Amino acid sequence: MINFMFISCFVFLLLSKAQGDDSFEFLMFAQQYPTSMCLVQDETGSKTCVVPKQANAWTVHGLWPSRYADEGPQFCHNPGRKFDHNKIQPIEDVLLQKWPNILPGQGEDSLWKHEWEKHGSCAEALPELGGELKYFQRSIGFHDQFDVFKTLNAAGITPSADKAYSNARIIEVLGPMVANNTIITHCVKDTDNDKWYIASIRLCIDKTFSPIKCGRQMEEDWEEDWRMNLEGKLPTLRDCPDGDIYYPPSDQTDRTIVAYQDVPRTVDAWEWLFQLTPIGYIWHSVTHS
Repeated sequence: MINFMFISCFVFLLLSKAQGDDSFEFLMFAQQYPTSMCLVQDETGSKTCVVPKQANAWTVHGLWPSRYADEGPQFCHNPGRKFDHNKIQPIEDVLLQKWPNILPGQGEDSLWKHEWEKHGSCAEALPELGGELKYFQRSIGFHDQFDVFKTLNAAGITPSADKAYSNARIIEVLGPMVANNTIITHCVKDTDNDKWYIASIRLCIDKTFSPIKCGRQMEEDWEEDWRMNLEGKLPTLRDCPDGDIYYPPSDQTDRTIVAYQDVPRTVDAWEWLFQLTPIGYIWHSVTHS
């Protein structure tokens, strides 16, 4: 009974938010390092994280309309307006390389669908981001403009199995890339060896697509504890520590593209039934970032 009341209240808040203010003040652009994410993902036990062989280096996580006072609008379209895969077919090969799904149990486009319905639908207030094709093209443009791998590599910060770097040095090196505006770093921790791995880089962009400072709230201590999805959990993203941070190399023998439909899925019966309900669908959509 208590669980039902909690879920009901949670859904009510989500629906209220969905009907609220769709405006935003800036965009947050997030990139992730799949090698770190999948290396540490094994701690969840689901073992479904895949780094496709064509996804070399850093990839896009998302482009999110944001506000300074809260996390910003989400799911701005009515339920009848869904993601149209056909509209991104002209750039699908590029997306597979630069914006792949590393938890592919629900299909290779499940991340694109989720990101567009949750965030891209709200970005349409800007004509330059209107519709699926423009939203994804611009995001890929940001990936190329803010090239984390190239910038780090030029400064001698390269993937290594045993060399450690400092968070301060990583931020220092990436600073000029965003005109010395905000760089937000997040790491994942391997519980087997207590090592921290760089996993995520975020920056803020104004509506003219220039980098800006993110504001104090966006830079405060932050932690993404968990996310619920039918493929399993991604590792926890946390603020990077002041001590040693590792930037693991990709083992090419392990980076094999797989048929997405063949990836094993760890779904128990109760989770599966729960997702079939309206409440379960909303919960899954919101928590699968």
